[in-house]
Amino acid sequence: MQYLALDIGSSSIKGALLDLERRQIGATIRRACPGPVPGLPPRHFEIDPAAVIQATGEVLDELVASADAPAGLVSCTQMAGTILVDRQGQPLTRYLSWRDQRVLDNHPTASTSYYDHLHAKLTDRQRAELGGELKTGASTSLLYWLACQQQLPHGATPLGLGEYVWSRLCDAAPAVERTNALGALNLTTSDWHHAAFAALDLPQLQWPRLANPTEPIGTLSIGGHDLPCFPPLGDHQCALVGTRVEAG
Repeated sequence: MQYLALDIGSSSIKGALLDLERRQIGATIRRACPGPVPGLPPRHFEIDPAAVIQATGEVLDELVASADAPAGLVSCTQMAGTILVDRQGQPLTRYLSWRDQRVLDNHPTASTSYYDHLHAKLTDRQRAELGGELKTGASTSLLYWLACQQQLPHGATPLGLGEYVWSRLCDAAPAVERTNALGALNLTTSDWHHAAFAALDLPQLQWPRLANPTEPIGTLSIGGHDLPCFPPLGDHQCALVGTRVEAG
């Protein structure tokens, strides 16, 4: 049984065939991940999502051409960052990368940065429930900056890069696996942390459905195949699983 496997990484977008019966990984296909949009202010790191779609499509086309009878598509993706889409899945922003550091700029009404101001709005308990995952490039941090700039559209849906790619290529409603929801996930309830969003005065957003890793989120039609597409996982978690790490 074969699966198409992709890694939408920061340096490259990689694809390979997974042979589950032989437990083998086929030859890897790579395309450079598009670089940041030039001319942005300091600390801003944005990527054109259309360029990522194109590069991913090129990897998929080459990959499926060498496949016999693929059973589905699995993937991992660079974590954090955010891209906002409308109800039809059309992008409202570029992809604001996990490498974006704009929240370190000074907050206009405080003597601290947006990042420090963000943390001060949350309780110790809320920060703990978020797992300590509020990094500078976390989706919640970037959404807070956009809200402060009045650039966060009411009713928009925040997605990670991998979720956006598969939603577009499968023409399906977006869904997020929980490893890619870190920084916005309440780890005690396994749901979006709506209380933290309220504390940060974020406008009403359409948070996507949280999906289990074995639950297809759409169908990818490519090369004469209709392949179930499974939600992308966090690349860091996949790397840990790949080391066969065990408890203790």
